Amino acid sequence: MPSELDARMGKRIHRLSRGSDPECAFPYELLPGLSRREFLRAIGAWIVVPVPQSRDELPGSTEAEDRDSGGREERTNPPEPLFLTFDDGPMDSTRGILDCLEAREQKATFFFLGRNLANPRYRDAAVRALLEGHDIGNHSYSHPSFSQIGPGHVESEIRRTYELIEEVVLAAGVDATRQNLFFRFPYGDEGYGSSYRAARNVLSRLGYRIASWTRDTHDWQMDLGGWWRQSWRVLSILRHAHAGDVVLMHDRNRTARLLPSAIEVLARRSLVSLQLSKFDELLAEASQESISAEESDARGWSDYLGIRSLLEQLLPGN
Repeated sequence: MPSELDARMGKRIHRLSRGSDPECAFPYELLPGLSRREFLRAIGAWIVVPVPQSRDELPGSTEAEDRDSGGREERTNPPEPLFLTFDDGPMDSTRGILDCLEAREQKATFFFLGRNLANPRYRDAAVRALLEGHDIGNHSYSHPSFSQIGPGHVESEIRRTYELIEEVVLAAGVDATRQNLFFRFPYGDEGYGSSYRAARNVLSRLGYRIASWTRDTHDWQMDLGGWWRQSWRVLSILRHAHAGDVVLMHDRNRTARLLPSAIEVLARRSLVSLQLSKFDELLAEASQESISAEESDARGWSDYLGIRSLLEQLLPGN
């Protein structure tokens, strides 16, 4: 089915999604002998969403959005923060991601692998990320599942990458107090038993905070084939992003290629990406401000407090 779908990109197809789940997809034209009326009757409550005929009409592009909205002007709100994060770099793709972030004045957090930082080919990209104001976090040395390795290996994975990040921070000459603050477990696997305890101990000694995520774009699946279809899925997920979300993406060439459209989707939701190190500043600003019910939008302030609560759960102190 995917290969036949890709071969028919010139024809207008329809993608089906149940509710907000972008995974449920099936092309209407590939159902021989079934009229569109019969097709709609068969799927009942499912929603039919038109897919653009051109690869240039990605959701997030002005042309596609204007067509879908009927040309009406969208309401603009003050930008609210979320946090774009990119795992598994630095790689060749890091430069493309940095180019996009710089052009659109966005900041992000990169969770780098030690084995890539140790490669001189990629070291400059890590230094550039720091010089342009992004955060660097620890994503282990070789990306193992922590539940499948022993305590000694766990400590080595974390500590070796910690030391490599410290070297890059020193080379960049940036504020070291704002870097190497966060650790993200590969696959989100925190281990168990002695491996879990070893990870917690070394993370505590090194002063790390654990960074999870609230919105997984599954962007890595674009590398598995059917790029056009998977890119729609990524952007559909981002259409449901909210202020305070920690968005999981990956340092990949196809992610770099899609990133301009992804950022435009977020911008249309009045969302701007910040570094995770800004989290504490946001909390401090919220706690220091004195806002009366008469002077503020009560609903907006309630939403902001909700963001604080969500982030405190995602980024607990050790």
